Amino acid sequence: MRSLFPVIGRLHEHDPEELVGLIRRSARLLLVTTVPIGLGTVVVGPPFAVLLLGDEFRETGQVLLVLGPVIMLTFATILFGRVAAGTGRQSFWTKLIVVAVVMSIPLDIVFVQWTDRVFSNGAIGGAMAYAATEAMMVVVGLW
Repeated sequence: MRSLFPVIGRLHEHDPEELVGLIRRSARLLLVTTVPIGLGTVVVGPPFAVLLLGDEFRETGQVLLVLGPVIMLTFATILFGRVAAGTGRQSFWTKLIVVAVVMSIPLDIVFVQWTDRVFSNGAIGGAMAYAATEAMMVVVGLW
């Protein structure tokens, strides 16, 4: 995405239609790469955590179940952030990031306590809060 930044800025000024095409191609490439990574983390993460870290870290695998899909969202927010910066909307995107950070505080408080109570693993709640804020950013980015 970093290498596309100058191209995004140039296309924004000179050929907005081609910019839309570039964004679509980039989004397709991200889908092709991130879906297997995200789903692979969901499938392989829990047993791999035990294999790598030992049985006392079994709960880490539960967190990876939530973070796998977040990988896909994060790649999308990186694309949207680059597009925002390349098209002069970095101020808007920065404000969105600040909203997501502020939003994550109450979400963390609620989700961590709930997942600690229900699953005896508060880290799942932290991952859920991260997923919620990334999803919000993806929705705004698509808009």
